[in-house]
Amino acid sequence: MDYYDEIADSYNELYGKEQQAKYEFISKLVEIKGNVLDVGCGDCQLAKHFKVKYYGVEPASKLVTKSKHADFFDIRNIQLCTAEDMVLNNKFDVVLCITVAHHFTNPLLVFSKIKKSLKPQGKVVVSILKNSQKRKELHILLTELFQVETHNQGKDIVFLCSSKL
Repeated sequence: MDYYDEIADSYNELYGKEQQAKYEFISKLVEIKGNVLDVGCGDCQLAKHFKVKYYGVEPASKLVTKSKHADFFDIRNIQLCTAEDMVLNNKFDVVLCITVAHHFTNPLLVFSKIKKSLKPQGKVVVSILKNSQKRKELHILLTELFQVETHNQGKDIVFLCSSKL
């Protein structure tokens, strides 16, 4: 994740508006409440927008430590590691993977961990660039693990996932 550490000082300027638009779109699909896990949390911008118990996973430590949103999250709730290495000891109402799943080296491992950590009525929101080569593979994997709704948002496809009945 060297790239993201290198751009830590300007991350918000580069991606802030785009991320904000995604959060607004997602908040129309699902209520962001309770315990929320943000996988690939970047500079933890999401914590600023929703009053929730916020947890994050981010391998680019400089993004978190230089975050302009530090007043909105507890650094002790951020794991500085890859999604594959995350340890999930909590149960989550919502798990967000916003434009990050294409970086996963083992998506089955990541989404299996996420599935186990979901509360019974919990939701998982995954966005991926429409032109990503991993989009179809990701969609197949998600439909094996979850009940999935598909939505279009700008350059992204957004998958809203819930437990299978």
